[in-house]
Amino acid sequence: MKKTTCGIAAALLACGLAVTGCASTDAAGKAASVDTTKSSNLTFVFGTKAKGGIAVSNQVYSDKAGYGFKDADVKASAFAVTADSSLMFKAKVANGNYSVTVSTDATKVFAETAEGLSDMTHNARIPKNPTETFQVAVCDGVLDLTFEEPANVKKITINAIAPKAKNAKPAIYAIGDSTTKNTANGANSWGNCVANKWVKLPESFSAFYNHGMAGRDSIQFYNQARLEAVLLAVAPGDYVTINMGINSRGDGEIESYPALMANYYVEGVIQRGGIPVILTRTPDGPVRGSEADNWAGDYDVAAKKFTNRGAGGNADDARNGELRKIAAAKKLAVIEVGQYGEDLFNTFDAAYVKKYNEDHGTKFATPIEMVQSWYLDHNHYRAELGNIIGAYILDSLDKIAKNAK
Repeated sequence: MKKTTCGIAAALLACGLAVTGCASTDAAGKAASVDTTKSSNLTFVFGTKAKGGIAVSNQVYSDKAGYGFKDADVKASAFAVTADSSLMFKAKVANGNYSVTVSTDATKVFAETAEGLSDMTHNARIPKNPTETFQVAVCDGVLDLTFEEPANVKKITINAIAPKAKNAKPAIYAIGDSTTKNTANGANSWGNCVANKWVKLPESFSAFYNHGMAGRDSIQFYNQARLEAVLLAVAPGDYVTINMGINSRGDGEIESYPALMANYYVEGVIQRGGIPVILTRTPDGPVRGSEADNWAGDYDVAAKKFTNRGAGGNADDARNGELRKIAAAKKLAVIEVGQYGEDLFNTFDAAYVKKYNEDHGTKFATPIEMVQSWYLDHNHYRAELGNIIGAYILDSLDKIAKNAK
């Protein structure tokens, strides 16, 4: 059975949306077809007698409709979330940044569940405070909100945030894990060294913002709104360095990594006019727990050569191979940080070690002893190396920026 009502048409017109004829809802929950991507301000009201916006009953989302619920079993009479259940509402919008206000008594609200990930992944999504207006960075053409715990949903208002203007000089944003930002136990990663101004920022750039965070994998970084913070801040022409791969909590993170990095991390920056630059992981620390340990491929004792461009001498570890594939597909620049470190270390000779000892008051006998002193373990390093890597990355970005002009 099908019923037709013109009341929803008036609500759509009030929102500045084009409507042809009357909206209709049938037993299958079909929504009125609305091009929500053409409006910068959307208001959805819930309930059969709701007014003041686009009235929503139990419509199931489709791209053609432009809005609706993910599932078909929503009760139109209450729009309530019962215990141990959730409700997801979706609105088709242009990719970009939005300000969102919800009227609900829910205590748990999540935004932007990432699409196209492994079935093993348990919710790549961002928690929001339902009592305050919050911002959302949309990368997949659909703004989605999930309400959990026993709750009622009354109203959702979505306002587009105006795109940022291009800066006179681009800024640099860094995305990464502890190899980008870490000060634990005497470490100083390259991003820390740049942020501390121990490494000079090239004249091509206006500022450096280190958004790296130790211990995070790609999903944790996403869920904690750390990627979103960059997408909300980046302006057209800004550069964003991207590296993440030494950590994984499991739960499908490794399987979901390629899609999440390509479609949200990289594509999210591109959508906002930013310029993603892929970094491979920093050179592996050629350290041993004891003299009995082997070098795990990080140093060739016989040849006295470093082989530490990646853990175990493998240049494709730490998801480097996946990052290179994304860079090739999207035509992005790649800075081979690990290879640079290995090549640099292999230029160190007795004369370099002697000069280093004179400058630092140390007594290292060989390059391997000197380099080992820069590391706390295989992943983490001190400012001596952080300054070197930071200078190399900034110099590489400077060349990329100048070649782009």
